[in-house]
Amino acid sequence: MEESDEIHNTVALIKDWLNYLSGRYFSIEFQPQASVDNISEFPKDFKIFLKEVGLLYIGSVPERGSGYQVLIMDLPEPYHETELGYGYPQTKPDEEVAPNMLAKDIWVFARDVDFMLYGYLIRGGNYSFFCENEYGYGSFTEFLIEHINLHLGHLSGTGALSFQDFVKTKA
Repeated sequence: MEESDEIHNTVALIKDWLNYLSGRYFSIEFQPQASVDNISEFPKDFKIFLKEVGLLYIGSVPERGSGYQVLIMDLPEPYHETELGYGYPQTKPDEEVAPNMLAKDIWVFARDVDFMLYGYLIRGGNYSFFCENEYGYGSFTEFLIEHINLHLGHLSGTGALSFQDFVKTKA
């Protein structure tokens, strides 16, 4: 199986999982994106996800407006210009926001309940996942699965299936 086919399959499983979770455990809204500015700058799994699933709003309970915000996504924008941080961060494009990372090289696409910003550090056509407090994710899909699984952990005793357990039901 080609990498692109594998990514499409993973994204389709994530979408099915999100549909399973929506209205039962979380409130989830999708907004597919037909085209995105600067899309060529971003990793393949992120581009496929934006087109097939789209931007997400995930709330911690089935009713929107109750609970807390698990994740909100927006179109990628430079760290120093992002509105996801509600006016924070207040940086200049050439300001270093982390060791060897300039604000203009970080593109933010999501925020969580703790106002952690998530995105990509992009330099010379190469990218790496960026989070203000973690750097261990290898891909967008890995981040999204782990982030949602983490919040499912707060729902112990409900029977909510992790992504890995959900995939087993599809086999």
